[in-house]
Amino acid sequence: MAIKKKKFKEKRWFYDLGFVTGIWPLIAWFRPKKIFIHKRYKIKGGAVLCYNHRSYFDFMSTLMAVIFRRHRVVSIEEMIEKKFNRWVMTHLLIIPINKNNLSIESYKQITTVLKGGGLIDIFPEGSLNDSDEMLEFKDGPALFALRCKVPIIPIYIRKRKNVFERMRFYFGDPIDLNELGFTKDNLHEATLLLQDKMNELKEFSKEAK
Repeated sequence: MAIKKKKFKEKRWFYDLGFVTGIWPLIAWFRPKKIFIHKRYKIKGGAVLCYNHRSYFDFMSTLMAVIFRRHRVVSIEEMIEKKFNRWVMTHLLIIPINKNNLSIESYKQITTVLKGGGLIDIFPEGSLNDSDEMLEFKDGPALFALRCKVPIIPIYIRKRKNVFERMRFYFGDPIDLNELGFTKDNLHEATLLLQDKMNELKEFSKEAK
């Protein structure tokens, strides 16, 4: 049975204004480059975008990785505890989440976006990590991809060697967990597969120029 699409209503004017006025200066400075590990593709419809997490500003990097699509970035609740921060980040379409205890509200927001054909950006490590070794991934990305029947897009952000180096995004092939036969019963195995794919991208980025 096909999933019925749901419309996700939200205030988008602040996000769109910030995108128009802020993204182009960022692109001019960082000169982002997309490298696909295999065949180049376009991201259509709903998808879970998974990134490694080096900086608090990574949520801005996601906008440069996939341009001309609205992103809803999942962020830990501690980042938006203050009233002003909550207002700004809510209007930037950022979805707060408790990484140890997923609330029903956050779950509904994320699944509504995905079922409506939107993009959800998640940092599966769950916290900042500037080391060369990735932290153990959380099961959230796999859970949402399975429940909403959307692919996971692994994207590795290579650390720049200096401020003048171009920002590089390495794209892995879309992962359709449903087609691969994963279910909620082997959710963690699906997460391990995702982490393996991200590590492949990391190694690929080291060899690339």
